[in-house]
Amino acid sequence: MTILDSAKKDINNFTIYDRLVRLNDKAKFGKIQQKIAGKELNQLLVDLCENLNLPIQGPHMYQQVLDTLSLHFKCQIHLITGTQERSADYQSFPETYNDSLPQIFLFKICDNHVVHIQDLKKFFRSNRLICFYCHEAFSARHVHKCPKKSCNQCSMTLATSATKQFGHLPFQYCDKNVVENNTLQCNVCQQNIFKTQLCLKNHSAQCVRKKNQENQKYSKLGQPCQKCFKFISFRNRPAGKTPEDMIQSHKCLPPNSRTCKYCRENFPSSLNHSCKVRKKEFTKIWPNLVFF
Repeated sequence: MTILDSAKKDINNFTIYDRLVRLNDKAKFGKIQQKIAGKELNQLLVDLCENLNLPIQGPHMYQQVLDTLSLHFKCQIHLITGTQERSADYQSFPETYNDSLPQIFLFKICDNHVVHIQDLKKFFRSNRLICFYCHEAFSARHVHKCPKKSCNQCSMTLATSATKQFGHLPFQYCDKNVVENNTLQCNVCQQNIFKTQLCLKNHSAQCVRKKNQENQKYSKLGQPCQKCFKFISFRNRPAGKTPEDMIQSHKCLPPNSRTCKYCRENFPSSLNHSCKVRKKEFTKIWPNLVFF
């Protein structure tokens, strides 16, 4: 049995979800339909506990129960505890995120109670977003680029042939590993590194303004230099500087040279650079010393 079996319809063309959702709205469906839905839900829970050898009466240890339920329904269940730290606090059953399985999300509101997150998009509007591949929690204003799973061109999660994309989930994918590749160019930033139409569409959502697109001269992200083809980023430009100022102040690097991302000093690629800005790690040989 899988979680998708709940979408099967009865003789009245209703799914299990269609029938049980009447529990939530007494004013819309009436008291009689609400009672019928409650009895059906109770019977489903009794049958489920008998099939899985779970006690009907609680309390239940959620680690054991969620692991058993995920195996039975062939889905993945996530129990979110907090999203305020940089590394999100949650547990997954199975442990490794699998985008080929249907996803269920729960939220732990106190030590002994969890609730179902019915609308994950709405949940993330009032909470930080989570990358379930690298466990990072981030703001909706931030374009997260996962070091494990993101496309280098559009920053979206790379899909595989087994990936299932559900419309009710806020996850966006890039299909360049699935669809036959072409070379496409963004008309705003002039980069021609995009492999599929979806990859270009994902990039355009970050590059192109939502309003007044016809008069947009520069990308929101940056522009490549027309001489050395180095990408000039506009994201962290100094206050008061326009994109045009950034392009004019750009200096092409000499051949076989690199720029330190901390002190911005140019140096030959063949040499080891000693940065004056970056903090050096404490030695692991000698202990830390304190002077009074």
